[in-house]
Amino acid sequence: LSQINVFPVKSVGGLSLSSVWVEKQGLSFDRRFMIAKADGSMITARKYPQMVTIKSALLSDGVVFSSLGMEPLKIRYQDFKMQETPATVWKDTFTAYTTTDDADDWFSRVLGQRVELLFSGEQSNRVREKLGQNVSFADGYP
Repeated sequence: LSQINVFPVKSVGGLSLSSVWVEKQGLSFDRRFMIAKADGSMITARKYPQMVTIKSALLSDGVVFSSLGMEPLKIRYQDFKMQETPATVWKDTFTAYTTTDDADDWFSRVLGQRVELLFSGEQSNRVREKLGQNVSFADGYP
């Protein structure tokens, strides 16, 4: 194993790490966030390729996002609204959680349309039946 890549936000540029913790949902920090439309449906780089130009960096208390021509966005976990909201990844509909208004505004400016940054913590209820456990915003498996 020469490198480990994690993608904190589904379809957003990833990070190369030399080590990582493995949790119930998969690799720590991997696809714990998702950009979604107002109805909770995922937005991916398949349709919005500019998403892969967004960079992320992990902090002890949150994440910093950057994109060309934008001021960096720092979000702290303790500031998340954590309001339950429906989310959809392919055919799975489950409960996700809201983050911050600043994050929603920042990602909306980057993508040129109104979006939300959602969070999937351990309390999320997206379960893959074959595994019998919850997973993050990954396409199918941790």
